[in-house]
Amino acid sequence: MTNRRVPSLGGACAVVAGLLWVVKSTSILVTGYQPPVIYELAMLLFGLAVVGLAAGERARAVRTLGWAAAACGCLALVGEALGDTWNVAIVVSTLATLTGLLVAGLSAPARSPGSVAWVAVLIGAGTLPALVVLAGPLALVDERLIEVPLVLVGSAWVYLGGTMLNAATAAPTAAAAAPQSRDG
Repeated sequence: MTNRRVPSLGGACAVVAGLLWVVKSTSILVTGYQPPVIYELAMLLFGLAVVGLAAGERARAVRTLGWAAAACGCLALVGEALGDTWNVAIVVSTLATLTGLLVAGLSAPARSPGSVAWVAVLIGAGTLPALVVLAGPLALVDERLIEVPLVLVGSAWVYLGGTMLNAATAAPTAAAAAPQSRDG
């Protein structure tokens, strides 16, 4: 697998996982019903998305966190399929995912607004505060409203995935468009 495929696959996983969270949360908001295995499948895909962010001096740490998150997401998915909720696997997957986002984003050399690194830091640092600050008051109104921040987080993952896909496809064209030096 080439180096360009990993970020592309990671970006695709981020988009699909984000969409799964949006679908899950929207279903709960509208009907009160949580579709089975969607949450756990998204946890697996979030971990794979983090693997796609691995680059630079902290790439090994980011890959390790991503694979740990994906493995725990897979355990949670198996547990859900067997009719048992494995909360520890979900917690470890979540922590590994958020830590992987922060390490990937903060170790990147350029963090201009809208860049992959910037979006990764934003999601990594903003998810837990957003859930605590928004979900608490919303839950007092109606328990289903806890899903509103999750729709926002899922949408942020879709944006991150799109940014990763754009960066992965832009890299070869930027190199091809660079002026060639001529010796002679």
